[in-house]
Amino acid sequence: MPKPCDRKMVFTLLVFFSLSFAMLPFAYWVHNHLSFALTPSLPYRIFYLASPDKIAKGDYVRYQFRGSEATEIQGTFWFIKQVACKAGEALKVDGREFYCNGEFLGTAKQYSLKGNPLTPFSFDGVIPAGRLFVMGQHKDSYDSRYLGFVLEKDVGALALPLI
Repeated sequence: MPKPCDRKMVFTLLVFFSLSFAMLPFAYWVHNHLSFALTPSLPYRIFYLASPDKIAKGDYVRYQFRGSEATEIQGTFWFIKQVACKAGEALKVDGREFYCNGEFLGTAKQYSLKGNPLTPFSFDGVIPAGRLFVMGQHKDSYDSRYLGFVLEKDVGALALPLI
C-alpha cells in the first residue's frame, strides 16, 4: 500500500516551482542585459549591456573571443575590454610598447601567468575599417596586445560599467 503524501512536502514543492517560474523573466532579463567580469583585467565587475550602434574610443565592449591552440584560452567566450584605439587612428607598436596617435597605451608582457613566452601583436599604421584595438587596465589582461584586432562585427554589446 503506497504511503500518503506529506502535505508539507507537496506545499514546499508547489511554492518552489511557483517561485522558479516567477523568476524566469527576471533571470532572462539578467542574462540578456547584464554581464559580470570575473577577472581583474577591468576595474568594474558588473556591466549593463546596450546596443553597439556606435562604438567610440574609451567605450567598453563585449565581444566574442574564439580561442585556439595559439592562445592559452581554449573555446569561445565573451570578453569585455575597453576600446583603446579604433579604425582610422594610428596604432604603433615599438618593441612591446603600444601607442595610439602617439599616446602611450601600455606594454606587453614577456611571459604569461603560466610562464609561457608571449609574442606581442605587431602593427604600425592606420587601423583598417571594422577593426578595434582593445585593452584591459590590468597588467595581466589578455587583450589586443597579444591577440590583435577585434572585429567590430564580433562586438555583441556596449558594456556600460555599473559597479
